[in-house]
Amino acid sequence: MKLVMCEVIVAGAVAALAAAGAGAAEAKPPADLGRCVITVGGVAIDPAPHAVVIPDKPTPQEQRAAEDLADHLERLTAKRPPVVAEGRLDKQTPIVVGRCTATLEKLGVKVDFDAPGIAAYRKELAGVLGQRPVNSLPHEEIIAKLDKAGEVFRILILETNMTLPYTSVFLELDCGYWTAEAEQRLRDAIKAAK
Repeated sequence: MKLVMCEVIVAGAVAALAAAGAGAAEAKPPADLGRCVITVGGVAIDPAPHAVVIPDKPTPQEQRAAEDLADHLERLTAKRPPVVAEGRLDKQTPIVVGRCTATLEKLGVKVDFDAPGIAAYRKELAGVLGQRPVNSLPHEEIIAKLDKAGEVFRILILETNMTLPYTSVFLELDCGYWTAEAEQRLRDAIKAAK
C-alpha cells in the first residue's frame, strides 16, 4: 500500500487543525481544508473503498487512535472512512490501527508487536554485514564458545542500551593476511609430513 499526500495542502490543513485544537475559536480554516487528496492503494480515500480497521476487541487506545485518524482524514479530505472491527471488514482497503493480525497477514505485512523495531534493526544489520557469512546460534552455545575462546584469547564485550530482545551480535575475527583455505593447506601439509 502507498500513502501519498500533497504536502503543501496538508501543511496548511494541519496548521489549521492545530490552531483549532489549541482553542483558537476565531481561527478560520484555510480554503483548502477538506480538499486534500490522500491515496491508499492508488485510490483517493473515500468511505466506499477504504476503512480504518481495528481489532475485534480493541484497547481504548486503539479505538481512540482509529477515531482520531478517521476524524483527521475527514478534515483533510472531506471524506470520513468508517472505523470497522477487523472481523467486519468487507472488501474495503484497510487502514490498519492496532493489532489486526489477520488483516496484516492477508496483506503480507509482518509486525512484531512484542519487539517493535526488530525488523528494521535486522534489515539494517544485514546491510552492515553485507555478504559476510553469518551463523545464528542459541544464546547458550554462543556463551559456551566465548568461555572456550576466553581460555586462550582476550574477549572484548561492548554493551549498548538497546532493549530489543535477541539482538546480540558476536564478531569472531580472523587475521586478514591468512585465509581459511591457506590454514587448511598448512594443516594438511603438517599432517602429511608426520
